Amino acid sequence: MMVGKIEEIVDRTVEKAESVKARTADTLSDASQKVRETDLDARGAEIKHFVSEADARTAHLREDLVQRVEPVEAFVKEHPFTSVLIAAGAAAGIGFLLGTLLSRRD
Repeated sequence: MMVGKIEEIVDRTVEKAESVKARTADTLSDASQKVRETDLDARGAEIKHFVSEADARTAHLREDLVQRVEPVEAFVKEHPFTSVLIAAGAAAGIGFLLGTLLSRRD
């Protein structure tokens, strides 16, 4: 029962981290697109604004990621043995899945 809850927490945290990663990539992509579209000589102040805005968004997303990862880190620190067992079980499951998939290729 506890393992299921731990897996759920880890899954949610990974999903949230992926979301933060995607939003960071989108933010940086938007900023870089705006910079490319800007005339560098005529709009230096606007470029600085875009870069500053991208930096602020990135910092916010980094803080968000830290907040989402902290519960998992706390759990691992509080329950290291359980965490190792979960990781080993996940690795064994992935190994089994890959073995099954690769054996079908033959």
